[in-house]
Amino acid sequence: MGENKVSPVRLIELDAAKGLAISLVVWGHIVARDFAKPLGNEWYFAANARLYEFHMAFFFFLAGCVYFLNSNPSWWWRWKKTASRLVPAYVIFAGAVYLLKVGASSFMKVDAPLSNALGDFGNQILYPSRGAAQYLWFIVVLLEMQVAAPLLLRLVGQRIVWALAISLCLHLMAISELITEVFALRWLCRYLLFFLIGAFFIRHRQNIWPKLDRWRWPLIASFLLVLVFAPKSILPTLGALLSLAALMAVVRYLCSKNMVSWLTFLGINSFTIYLMNSLAMGLGRALIVRAWGWDGWKFIIVVFVLWGIGLTLPVLVQRYFFSRFHFLNKITR
Repeated sequence: MGENKVSPVRLIELDAAKGLAISLVVWGHIVARDFAKPLGNEWYFAANARLYEFHMAFFFFLAGCVYFLNSNPSWWWRWKKTASRLVPAYVIFAGAVYLLKVGASSFMKVDAPLSNALGDFGNQILYPSRGAAQYLWFIVVLLEMQVAAPLLLRLVGQRIVWALAISLCLHLMAISELITEVFALRWLCRYLLFFLIGAFFIRHRQNIWPKLDRWRWPLIASFLLVLVFAPKSILPTLGALLSLAALMAVVRYLCSKNMVSWLTFLGINSFTIYLMNSLAMGLGRALIVRAWGWDGWKFIIVVFVLWGIGLTLPVLVQRYFFSRFHFLNKITR
């Protein structure tokens, strides 16, 4: 297998962009789906409703950039290598979520408490985006995507434009709810387009970078206008597509000003943060709400405290605990 190994390529723009993406993901997890909502803070839910229409598209775009930046002819070898890391992480953290929900529900408020252990476990397998550990659906879709994308490209003779056209059709079917949620297939079809746009971006990045720099402010303004004023129905497609260009333009600008050290740090640790941010904020949320509350003006403070917990506590746990064990270190980085 030695001939298949490649030295990973890194771009500071991608690391910084991943830092921005994971920050948006953690922001979206601050208020849990079944937790008592903070009164008088409708602004957060209005913003989140818009955020959820584009932030995962940006995340999958970056996943596609990283995947195709480190190209290797043996996609199957790459998939097995990825699965050897992601599958154990999925099993361990899904199991941890279930055990913690069972243990903690007797003395504190937990998000989405288990009602039927067997049924909830079945949901986690058949419907990863609905189970008790629903935030882990990204792992399932990423593994599916790293099979679907290279096979689709092979099917169309590596013609990326044809692959994008097919994935656009699948995307439109998915957002119209014409594709089943079983095994997260709806989310695979919704986000495959953006993963493949990552391939197009990497192939043509030397031509795209100057255009992003030249059109930075119009792109950002267009994205913000669409995000705030456009009908929600067009955000999963038009809003998400604009977000790719606008957010990458922001990252390029910050890179040019040497203002990305924190974002780069978060980007390098994005998988660690992804795995544990919900658990970290779940604990922080339960303790803060119980001791102090978060209604009214208090939520303004709590939201940034929880955001900080979600971004930093997973990294600390990984560095000072998981890193001591070779296997756990491997699957949590």
